[in-house]
Order: sequence, then structure tokens, then C-alpha cells
Amino acid sequence: MNASMFACFRSGAGEVLQRPDYLADFTRVYESDIHLLAKLERGQTFKEPGTPSWEAFASGDWVEALRLIEDDRESVAAYFRDASQRGLTFRRLRIVEYPVTPYLQWEMNVLRLRSELGEEIRVLDAGTISDLERDEHVPEVVILGSSVMYAVIYDDDLRGAGARRFTDPDQVRTTTREFEALYAQGEEFSEFFEREIVPLEPPALTRPPTAAEGARVMNAELVALAQSAGTTLVGLMATDAWERTRDGVVAFWQRARPERADAVAAELSNTREDLAADTDTDTEGELAAEWQGRIRRLLIDQPQVAEELQRLLDELSPSTSPAASASVTQHASATGQSRVYQAGRDLHITEP
Repeated sequence: MNASMFACFRSGAGEVLQRPDYLADFTRVYESDIHLLAKLERGQTFKEPGTPSWEAFASGDWVEALRLIEDDRESVAAYFRDASQRGLTFRRLRIVEYPVTPYLQWEMNVLRLRSELGEEIRVLDAGTISDLERDEHVPEVVILGSSVMYAVIYDDDLRGAGARRFTDPDQVRTTTREFEALYAQGEEFSEFFEREIVPLEPPALTRPPTAAEGARVMNAELVALAQSAGTTLVGLMATDAWERTRDGVVAFWQRARPERADAVAAELSNTREDLAADTDTDTEGELAAEWQGRIRRLLIDQPQVAEELQRLLDELSPSTSPAASASVTQHASATGQSRVYQAGRDLHITEP
């Protein structure tokens, strides 16, 4: 496996589009004269609010989730009939880790319908690309013809938040060749589905706590850690330790929530630019509060990463401890939740 595959997506390259702009751009290109829509799908868990079948699955009603998938058969069939008349091929490579997550079990039933109706889908064991993923996971890539491709971005709640767009013809051609090389190694979807998905029992899914519920049960030590981390991070951005800080935080996010690592890298750069443009004390406090919110949400979802985060803080600023930041006011924590995305994840049912 060539470890340099998908090199153009690294280091946060590409033009960042927020979700509305991404969807508008995607639609414009999709409706043009293209003959291939290819997707490399890597993440093992996502949230798709607004998709009825996913809503049923997330509520624990597996039977209803499967029924709603089947209810969409005719609309999905019409979608692929139209694509066929245009000469448009859909090709998807789905990377899978074991054991299969509840989300992936649900998604595989969605893909079963799409596979039956015209989408060319193969499945690849994540273990076969371990050399390629030595430093980071392969990106979630969407290729539209020969002119545009996107690396999809997800927010902290695992919802589609936008994409990084690439339009360089050489990069698109290279990525298409790399995609096809991985696709050729994949297993035909129907064989995978019958062997790995059909025998599974309905997924045991406990409703995840809301942010408010998580905040109520989160202990004081983790709250202090999130506050300390946000303050320390922003404080180091204007120092000689900036690059070391950025690399350490991105590497931490890559291990804790890899599908968000690219977005976090971009957000770090944006915060540093904001600091450079406005050195007002209030601005620094607001930016620190935003990072406190991001880190707090991560700790609510994955409290097991707290020890690793503390080690990172000790390395970046040995004199800093959670207790040292106890004076940070609570009003700022709400700022970290100001970005809200209502739309679900793309490329299911009504989106290619």
C-alpha cells in the first residue's frame, strides 16, 4: 500500500465550504455533464437527524428503521433510473472496522437498497489499509467527474458540516486513480452483506445523553480540565510554541475523533488569525471560551481521553494544571455551542 496516497488532502488543504455552500456547489456540478460520482467512506459512526429511518434507528426502533428504508425503494429507484439515463455511474467504497458499529449496521441496510437499485458498492476491511493510515485515517472523499472533489467535514456532533473543495485537474485525476486502486481491492457488497450483516441481531442502542444531560453528570475535574485546556491553548497561539501546540492538538483529535481532525486544524488556524487581528483581552477570552466548549463536548462524549489531554497540557505548558484555570467564568462556555447544524449527513437516499 502506497503511504503517499491521498496526499493532497493532508495539512488542511483545499477551499473550505460551509454546509450550505458545499451542497449548492455539489448540486451545481452534479447536474452538469459528469459520468462518475465516487465516494470513499471511512467513519464508523455519524448522526443523520432529519432522515426518518435514522431517527427510528437512533430511538431504538430497529423494525421501523428497516421499514422506512424499504419505503424509500421507489424514490431511490427513480433516482438511479435518472442517473442511468444520464450515463452517470455511482461507485462507493465503504471502509469497515470490526466489530461493526450500530450505525454501520443501519447504514449497510441503506446501502443494500442502493446496491440493488444501481449503485456500485464494495467493502474494504480497515485492517488492509493500516499502512496507509499509519499517521491518520484516509479522508471521506467525494469525486464528481473530472473537475471537482471534496473532503467532507463533520462537526463535533458527527453531523455533516461542509467540505474542503479541490478543483486542480491533476489532483482530481490522481485521487480518482487512487480511489479505483482501493476499490479494486474491495469485496462485492452483496457478499459482505450476507456474511457479516444478515446474521447480526438488531443493534442494542442506548440513546446518547444530550449535551445538557452530559454537562450535569460531568464531574468538576473534567470541567476544570476543559477550561484549563481552552485557556492554555489560546494563550500559546501567539507564542513560539504555536506550531508544537497546533501539531499536538491535531494529533490528539486524530486519536480521539479522527473524522474531526482536519476541521480542528482549520479552526486552530482561524483562531490564531483572529488573535493576531485583534489583541483585545475580551477577544482572547471569547476565543478561549470557544475552545473550552469544543473540548468540554469532547470530554462529555469521551471521558476516557481526559488523561491523554492532561498529558498534552503538561507537555505544552508544564506549569499549567486544571486548578490553575478555575477562575475562568462560566458564561463563556455557552459560546462553544453557538454553531448549530440542522441538516443531516449527505449522500443517502435523496443526496447521491
